[in-house]
Amino acid sequence: MRRILGFVLILSILVVGGCVRREAVIPPEAPEVGALKPLTRPGTAAFRGGEKLTFLVKLWFIPAGKVSMEVREMSYKGYEVYSPLLTIKAAKLFSFFCPAEGNIRSYLDAQRLYTHRYEEHTIMGRHTYERLTVYDQRNRLATYDDPVKDRMGKVVRIDKKKVRILPHTQDMLSAFYYIRTQELEEGKILTINANERYKNYRVKIKVLRKEKVTVPAGTFLAWIIEPVSIMRIDREEEEEKGRGLIYLSADERKLPVLMKARGTRLGSVTVRLIDIQL
Repeated sequence: MRRILGFVLILSILVVGGCVRREAVIPPEAPEVGALKPLTRPGTAAFRGGEKLTFLVKLWFIPAGKVSMEVREMSYKGYEVYSPLLTIKAAKLFSFFCPAEGNIRSYLDAQRLYTHRYEEHTIMGRHTYERLTVYDQRNRLATYDDPVKDRMGKVVRIDKKKVRILPHTQDMLSAFYYIRTQELEEGKILTINANERYKNYRVKIKVLRKEKVTVPAGTFLAWIIEPVSIMRIDREEEEEKGRGLIYLSADERKLPVLMKARGTRLGSVTVRLIDIQL
């Protein structure tokens, strides 16, 4: 479940699957599905189309790469959606040992603030991911496309798997944006129903306190939040607790300004906001 929530999931981009050098490849694209269209009824003031945030990822004190998150406003199958696009690019030196690049896209309902679709087109260490999950929130059903590859890595067929989901389910990217729409106060516990492929989770996040923090993009008064419980529903067991901290600006936008992860395979990882375009 390391890839499921907020920047605990984003930080894990550089450590999943081990770090083994491979031949250079071109990362797959994340094509848009639907049409760019300004929203007529925005569901939140926390973010809007055109927002782009850029982050520097460091492993210990070594720059490991950059992550950008860009929001677009779109029409998708008759729904107005926010479509966040996350782009990953490992630093050149780091890529020599651990390739990590590609795109992740979500389609977040502009009014109901839950996911309709999730796509992943990434290269991480030894693995290439081409994943698609389409969510039918009304009937509480997710359809996951599972590529089956031969020994040479070529996709020979795509198996579709269906799974029941919980009400108001988020994917691993939309969950982060959903948090930004919530009112925060010290001691508050946020509960999120989340899905990753065929697995359903109930995630609890605790609002710890406010703290002033300085990053390359500026100085911010920020809320510190921490995932404290991640429960896999079908097994009724807790998978992991509080492996990371997320700092959100203490204003209407709740910008992610700093993220920290501990206990990763490679050690301590930090993500700092370096540029804001609104």
